Order: sequence, then structure tokens, then C-alpha cells
Amino acid sequence: MRKSKISVMLIVIVGIGLVLGFRHSLPAFADGPRSDTACRVCHSGSQHTLTFPSGEEVSLQVDVGAVDMSPHNAGNNVRCTSCHRWDARYLFPHQPNPAQTRRDFSEEAAANCEQCHYPHQPFHTDVAPADDAPLPNCVDCHGSHQINPVSEISRAMPAACLSCHTDQAETWATDMLPNLVGVGAAPADGYIGSDRCAGCHDGVYATWQKTRHAQMIQNAAEKPAAVVGDFQQPGANLTFSTEDVRYTIGGQWKQRYLTRTEEGNFFILPAQWNIETAEWVPYHPDDWQGREWRQTCGSCHVTGLNTETWDFVEFSVGCES
Repeated sequence: MRKSKISVMLIVIVGIGLVLGFRHSLPAFADGPRSDTACRVCHSGSQHTLTFPSGEEVSLQVDVGAVDMSPHNAGNNVRCTSCHRWDARYLFPHQPNPAQTRRDFSEEAAANCEQCHYPHQPFHTDVAPADDAPLPNCVDCHGSHQINPVSEISRAMPAACLSCHTDQAETWATDMLPNLVGVGAAPADGYIGSDRCAGCHDGVYATWQKTRHAQMIQNAAEKPAAVVGDFQQPGANLTFSTEDVRYTIGGQWKQRYLTRTEEGNFFILPAQWNIETAEWVPYHPDDWQGREWRQTCGSCHVTGLNTETWDFVEFSVGCES
């Protein structure tokens, strides 16, 4: 009997040792994300809440149906454990959450997003955070579990905007969102813009930004250094000033200049700067006002051009060109 008990104890000890050794020696993603069955069973019907020292609460219930409808689903090989993968915190029994406030908790969740996605602030690049109103993070704009596919973002995002901009009407958000990138609200179907590509392909995106393709069209107000023409050089061919220039075209061998009318039409101004000879030469001086740029050059110099509305997704030769 004594030998039998000793044998059983040895088997248990060895078994525990193997399990613990396996858990701590195997990389978390050696064969893809771990199973999330336990996560889904516990959290799909959970009535528990997490209370922070600030007194704020957050529900621990997860709508697994919304997760399954989002891009973060098992069909895309994304599971709970793909995002919640820090062993010390997410393996059961869970350790106490260090967040002091609901905002701390949100920032921590956003940090999980940045394990895969390139962080971006497309609507707040020129806004400084205030002490009582920090800039939004991934979770504030995109949610945590009910992530919308790219095709639905424009429809779903206004509600997120208004959760902070409570003084605005819904039409403010819906009017702003489609027009932020490119020109117009009806670019060619299927195009989303290079900034969206950066979310998953940040390395490729960073490389593309340094190319001539990405820098083909530049905003002269945002990047004054992009203007290489000498506007102080007198000459009969130069009939406009930098105040007329909205965008630059090119900048390696020659540079042309775009202006935009109050009606929203684009025209190339009637002189180009030749970089090699450092001189101004005429460019369609007699008919430049009859040559709408999108209709004559846009098919190569913008991305996602709709040839019925002449709206487009972005300037220059983007990732989707």
C-alpha cells in the first residue's frame, strides 16, 4: 500500500512538472493562438464587473456574437488569446488589474491593439491633449470586441466621434469622415487609402512613404519645403505666386504647381520649374484654365479616382494604385 501511494504521488508530481514546464517553455504563438474556449464560456454570460479604485466599473461580459462578426474572429485566426496573451495577467486565475481608472483600463486595452496594428491618429494630428480630455485611443474610436470591418467604419464611426464631441450633431461627423482623405465623398469602390494599410503593414508603409510615389503630390501649406521653385526669380513665364499654390507635383527633375478653385476644381498653374536648369518655362499658358487636372492627369497621380464623380481616395501613387 505504501509503495502504491508513493507511486501515485510521483506520477502527480511528474505530471505537474511536465505541465508547468510545457507552459513556460513553449512560446505563446508556437502553433498559433491558444484556444479561447474557456474565455468564451466564462465571459459570454458573465454578470461580473471590474471595479476600479476610482469607483468606476466595467462589465466583464463579452458579446461573443459581435466578436465572431468582427475581423477578429477564428476564421481569420484571431482569438481572445491573440490579444490577451500576457500569461501573468490573462491565464486563470486572473491577477488583479493594476488600472486605477476606467481610462487606465482603456489605455491598456489600446496597447494590446498596438501589438499588431500601427497606431495612428488620422483625425487628431494637430490637436494637443488636454488634462481633462486626453486624445482618443484605439478603443475609444474602434471599440474593443465589436470591431467593424473597414467597409463599415464610415457608417459606424460617427457614434464614436459623438461620444466625445457631445456638442456636435451627427451630421457633423458623417460629413467630416468621408472627406478627410482625398477629395469628395464618392471615390472609386473598394479603395480605402494607404493609411489604412499601415495598420497591419507598418514596415512596408514606412518604406513607401519615402518613395517618389508617395511624395508625388504634396500639400504646400503643410510642407513648405516641398516647394523647390525659385519664386524670387523674375521672368515673364512666372505669372503666379506661392499664394496660388495648393499642391506641388513632382520635385526631382521638374516641378509643377496645382491650384484649386472655390468650386473645387484643380488646375496646373501655367509655368513649371526645371530643376536642372533652374529656370521657369511655360506650361500650357494659353489653355491651362480649361484643363481640369483630375480629368487630364488624375488617373496616374491620385489613387481611387472615380471617373464619374471625379472624387478620389488620396493624392499620389498609393498602396492600392
